[in-house]
Amino acid sequence: MSAETPSGESKSISKPPPEKRWQRFFKVCRTHHRKTTLLLVILLFALALAFTDALLAGPMKTWAERTINSNLQGYTVRIGGVRPHVWRLAFELENLVLVQNTHPEPAVADFRAMKFSLVWSELLHFRVAGELTIDRPALHINLMQIQEEVTGQVRLKDRGWQNAVESIYPIKLDRVRIQDGSLLYLSSGTISKPLHLTKVNMVTTNVRNIASAQGTY
Repeated sequence: MSAETPSGESKSISKPPPEKRWQRFFKVCRTHHRKTTLLLVILLFALALAFTDALLAGPMKTWAERTINSNLQGYTVRIGGVRPHVWRLAFELENLVLVQNTHPEPAVADFRAMKFSLVWSELLHFRVAGELTIDRPALHINLMQIQEEVTGQVRLKDRGWQNAVESIYPIKLDRVRIQDGSLLYLSSGTISKPLHLTKVNMVTTNVRNIASAQGTY
């Protein structure tokens, strides 16, 4: 576009350069500064939680493994990793392996994950309860391991299983869920045809009996 000056000369009028994307972005942020500030606070809070989860993963693995094993008798647990979720009061133990100390091979069981979480619906009833989801537990039992339990001085129920699980989650568990479990039993007479159960799913609720009135059993 051009315009003629009083002297008769033509002078071109140039358009202003288009705004860049980052300029438009900051312009919108200035226009909606309150919403921008709120979104920034939420983003920083989410990043802080993610950083906290990553920071706690290593120490929690060491602590959980030591705490569980201190409550077990005759068995040892190895944990592959821990995935904390601080923002929802939950965490996951991943790739657990359980071995019998006297017969460590093969492992008695391995678990894809054990997930501890808060039952948020119970808060509506002013109750605090936890949930444990055991993902893909696989039990491998042979005759020698069973004979060890029969002849051992410590009874199976006194091995500390419940204390070991409850010791690493401060909230009392009221629901236990098993997803896609399996069981393999081998003995000298079943090597060619082992007992093998698959696709085992189970849900146990009201473990702590908190859903019933006091005095109800």
